[in-house]
Amino acid sequence: PDGETNLAAVELAALDIARDADDGAVVVGKSTVPAGTADRIRTTFEQVRPDARFHLVSNPEFLREGTGVHDSLEPDRLLVGADDAEGFDAIAALGALP
Repeated sequence: PDGETNLAAVELAALDIARDADDGAVVVGKSTVPAGTADRIRTTFEQVRPDARFHLVSNPEFLREGTGVHDSLEPDRLLVGADDAEGFDAIAALGALP
């Protein structure tokens, strides 16, 4: 009602991941979300699993209206951000980055 982004699904996913993921897991956020969302996810991880380390990586999608499916399958650019070098290196090792 107030125009704020509904992040309920993201928060539920973060809870599930925090409960079940192994220590050192690399967690990739694929959706384009508002600034500060990674901080909220990090806080959830720290509250649920203070004993575990998680590496957060962001890989937002850039989808144009009317060509979203094509843009998902054949992106014209990739953007990756990580909260530490280990998370970034893990994604680079997949061959998605130069």
